Amino acid sequence: MFKNYYHHPWIRKIRSLSRKSGLLSLIKPYLAKTEKSYEGAFHLALKSAVGAGDTVWDVGANVGLYTNYFLDWVGPDGTVVAFEPLPRAFQILT
Repeated sequence: MFKNYYHHPWIRKIRSLSRKSGLLSLIKPYLAKTEKSYEGAFHLALKSAVGAGDTVWDVGANVGLYTNYFLDWVGPDGTVVAFEPLPRAFQILT
């Protein structure tokens, strides 16, 4: 089965659909990562390193999962620069 809850096909589909529809901020709390997992610890470490008004470079942004988090964390006074070389991922990212 799926060792990681966040790689389950339904969770990925829900995240994708919510991102495309602009509802990601509404479901983020329900998909929140826990501190006990590696990904949860990574997420919390990133969040503690990024503050309001910061500039973040997301190199290899893929489809923008963390790009969306960075946008929330830097707020309206911050800047997020996202790079993605793969055309299909870039299309989803934009």
